[in-house]
Amino acid sequence: MAKSTNNVLKTRVHDADVLAFVEQFAQTDQKRQDSLDLIALMEKVSGCPPKMWGASMIGFGSYHYKSEKSRQEGDWFLLGFSPRKAAISLYVYHRGAGACPAVGGPWQIQGGQSLLVYPETSRYRYRRT
Repeated sequence: MAKSTNNVLKTRVHDADVLAFVEQFAQTDQKRQDSLDLIALMEKVSGCPPKMWGASMIGFGSYHYKSEKSRQEGDWFLLGFSPRKAAISLYVYHRGAGACPAVGGPWQIQGGQSLLVYPETSRYRYRRT
């Protein structure tokens, strides 16, 4: 999460057009298609419409948090992603250390337990169990 002074997040939800962002930001046809697939999947799973957060993240739903350690407080999305140049970054809300199950295969946890990085979503298929 992008921090600012005074313990206030710089990254906030806004009303920019999500599909226009994907068309502009995703640099390849595959990344565009993966982004559109993720939007459809995350909207279905979360029951929430996509919203832009900051300059390059698409989020679904939101929650309010207050950190006891840093005194930082703010709103953040429950589920989201960013179609970054090297790989798509997925963000998943969890309730704290140990709440995220072990991740295997090509998934990599980076920057904490709520950021998953996957090089190509076209190689992953969502199966509801």
